[in-house]
Amino acid sequence: MPEQKDYLHACLELYSDLTEILYGRRQDIKRIENATAKVRSSRQLTYEDIEKILNRGVWNADMFGYWPKRQEIEPILRSTDWDFWNLPKKEKRAVADLYSVFRQIEPVSVVLRFVVPEKYGIISPPVEKVLGINSFGSHRAGLENLPLEKYLAYLSDLRYLKNQKGFKRVADLDMALWVLQMGVLEERLKGSEGYEALYEGFRQDAKLREIRVRNLTRRLFDESVMSRLELAEALVATDVRTAGQIAGIEFERSMKQLVGAIPDDVLGKVVDEFCQDHPSLDIEFQLSCKMAVKTRNRAMHPGRTPALTRQEVERLIAAVREVEQMLERTQAPSPDS
Repeated sequence: MPEQKDYLHACLELYSDLTEILYGRRQDIKRIENATAKVRSSRQLTYEDIEKILNRGVWNADMFGYWPKRQEIEPILRSTDWDFWNLPKKEKRAVADLYSVFRQIEPVSVVLRFVVPEKYGIISPPVEKVLGINSFGSHRAGLENLPLEKYLAYLSDLRYLKNQKGFKRVADLDMALWVLQMGVLEERLKGSEGYEALYEGFRQDAKLREIRVRNLTRRLFDESVMSRLELAEALVATDVRTAGQIAGIEFERSMKQLVGAIPDDVLGKVVDEFCQDHPSLDIEFQLSCKMAVKTRNRAMHPGRTPALTRQEVERLIAAVREVEQMLERTQAPSPDS
């Protein structure tokens, strides 16, 4: 069930106030919505519709990128069947077609926001920031597809929050999040009545925090971008404990895989038996593995023992690399095979 109305609804009510603070005038976005209300059912998108969206008497749409001149895009607009009625069912096609016209995702999002405000919002740096989506992207998608990929993920987040927060339209939630970032988190509304309650609402918002953390860590935990061990290595300079925990997990995983142990086997016993079964192993490597167990245990179960040092975690990472190299050699096909 959706949550009861909360601080984000109060943010939405402050939208016009904040636009006046920032731009010197209150934006009557409803005027543009009324002017474009029939576009969805017309199966057309004309340059006259674009001009209605660009109504500079209401707002400055130029902040969302370059808007092509009539002669640049009118033939394409006329020759395309714009099936907005079946959105978001045919969303990927519509987004791709609009992107081929405007060549930037921001104007695409503006058009869709006014044609179908129930399902779409404008992608903008403030809302990207509050959602933690700024650095979104998967190299596997190809650079040319990253804006589309990010926009579709952005819409998914907005729709999820819309339902959780009891908003009727995605566009309204989008405006509320814009106020949250620009007015509350960047303190342009600080000192006004209710500001502290809005900030506290954000601080306690578990649903928004879930989205922010997922987006901020999406690439960190994508192993096609960076392995877990590389992540530990990158973190060791700033967060020794977390780096130690990640490296400890990787040490246990690779060591148990090397010896064929089951997940429930005690790591210390696995390492001791491995060293006993392979007496020819370099003594330094054996000591490194045994020390890695101790470091792993301290990282995973911090208590009264001294805090881990960077040097200890770096030695743990080195031990993981040695075990992984040994594992690779055991899995490599023999020259005769």
